[in-house]
Parts: sequence; structure tokens; C-alpha cells
Amino acid sequence: MRRRWPGWARLHIAGMGGSYVLLLTAFYVDNGRNLPLWRALPQIGFWLLPSAVGAPIIAWALLRHPLVRSRSPKIGVKHS
Repeated sequence: MRRRWPGWARLHIAGMGGSYVLLLTAFYVDNGRNLPLWRALPQIGFWLLPSAVGAPIIAWALLRHPLVRSRSPKIGVKHS
């Protein structure tokens, strides 16, 4: 198995999640007025809604993923 630098999982999750949110934002800004459920939203909704949904999911993944949690130092734990 390849050795990876410390924190690679955190960077990978944030980068992949962020790029997906940007992809969805671009799609909805371009095509939102032609989609049935999105047609009723104002233009600002096409810009903000993907981030409003995606950011909490990315944050949850960063807090819960085992590779991210195993590398972070435990607060209050003494190493001898």
C-alpha cells in the first residue's frame, strides 16, 4: 500500500465534495429555469441551494470518516 501524507483524507473529502457542489451549482445556474421543481425558485436559489445542502454533508463526512478521525490527535489523552 502506498504511503500517504498526514491529512490526505481530509483534503480529499473536502476537494471532492467541493468540486461536486461547484458542478451542481453550475448545472443549476445554467439549466435551473428549465427544470420542473427548480422553475419556481428565484435565480439566487440556483447559486445558494447546492452549497446550503452540500456544505453540511461535507462537514459531516469530515467529522465522521474513520480515516480523518484516526489521524486527528485525541484531546485530553496522554501518551506515555
